[in-house]
Amino acid sequence: MSIPLSTEITQRSLTVIHPEGREFEPHRGSHGQISTVTATNTFLSNSPVSIKLNPLSRTKSEHPRKEGSQNIVNIDSIHDSKPLHCLQTILEFPSITDCQDKACHRGIEDASLSYLPSFTLNNGVKIPAIGLGCFTGVSQEDQEAACHWILTALKQGYRHFDTAFIYNTEQVLGKAIRDSGIPRNEIFITTKLPWNHPGRVEWSINESLKNLGVDYVDLYLMHWPFSVHFDENNSLPRDGHGDLLEADPPVPFEKTWEDIVEYVYKTGKAKAIGVSNFSLKTFEPLLSTNKTGIAPVVNQIEMHPYLVQNGLKSYCEERGILIEAYTPTGYSAVLNDPTIRRIATRYNATSAQVVLAWHVARGVIACPMSKSAEHQKENITLTILEKEDVDAISALDKNQRFGNPPNERNKVWAWTMEQLGWE
Repeated sequence: MSIPLSTEITQRSLTVIHPEGREFEPHRGSHGQISTVTATNTFLSNSPVSIKLNPLSRTKSEHPRKEGSQNIVNIDSIHDSKPLHCLQTILEFPSITDCQDKACHRGIEDASLSYLPSFTLNNGVKIPAIGLGCFTGVSQEDQEAACHWILTALKQGYRHFDTAFIYNTEQVLGKAIRDSGIPRNEIFITTKLPWNHPGRVEWSINESLKNLGVDYVDLYLMHWPFSVHFDENNSLPRDGHGDLLEADPPVPFEKTWEDIVEYVYKTGKAKAIGVSNFSLKTFEPLLSTNKTGIAPVVNQIEMHPYLVQNGLKSYCEERGILIEAYTPTGYSAVLNDPTIRRIATRYNATSAQVVLAWHVARGVIACPMSKSAEHQKENITLTILEKEDVDAISALDKNQRFGNPPNERNKVWAWTMEQLGWE
């Protein structure tokens, strides 16, 4: 359940009020000692804001708010950057000294909270900043096994899931959600138009909804800017060189975007729409020729400390488009980087926790994939990074790709690096 909390920034403090007029008071132990919980907020300096916190676990008791009292929450650290990006902040709740019946606090077990931050897309839709990537192996066995680890993630508290038609995990994601018993409206689902379905957008979104067993998705992305030859029995048709066989004639991505707006967004089959793997080179014609009046809300791209993409990130942010990172941790190469490991040691965190905190601090959505319950939990237990550490991690940039590196012909699936604008 999402619990919206109204907040008002007053210099270095927040007033936090539960929407039903009660203080939301987590406790660690009994007798109302000071508790610490982790929360995240996005705000501009010295501006009133509203934040939405998605609790993974909640206090076992909510206590009545005494008439006229306030719960003042101190902000421990605020970066000086303007605007201040999504910064994780330790919120210290004062002990409950004004509770009329202090006996109600006795015997409370450890009820420390963890929260997932949310970002707001340019059409007002909110998206959890950390999601679970649902790509798995290509075998049917791997895809069927995904139901188990997706269900585990739901139990851990994940509410954002990133799949795609071509991943062949839409059906197992839908089953895991139904098996979890969690209401559909509490879960954020992303899926994607595959590279061989431009020209078949209306049919493709209907197939995805049927696979998922839902009436709508929260976010629908154009997976790639290129179009691949359609063969209903083969989603990976190859040319003589082993590269993906392009559609003949190709379907321009500008036309595909118009179809997504018409058949997906305007019909209510997706609450928000965006693109994936777009660069400055492909964005310029998409936006300059866009006659729909609807701009992408997200550009999902490979991003990690070895592929920082500051130029593309700034371009998108200036146009109200959020970046969503795939391959967000950069695999072992990044996780074992001496700088990452040194920072992780200082924060008593894992390397993955540090890298994901870096993404959130930069205002980037991240969707790591993990089948391990332990790693899933770690990935949504974020730490707080000082600005100098965020900068130190950004300085590791090598413009290095892991998720979709070019082959010996300098091609990525169907297009060259130059065509993609990735050089």
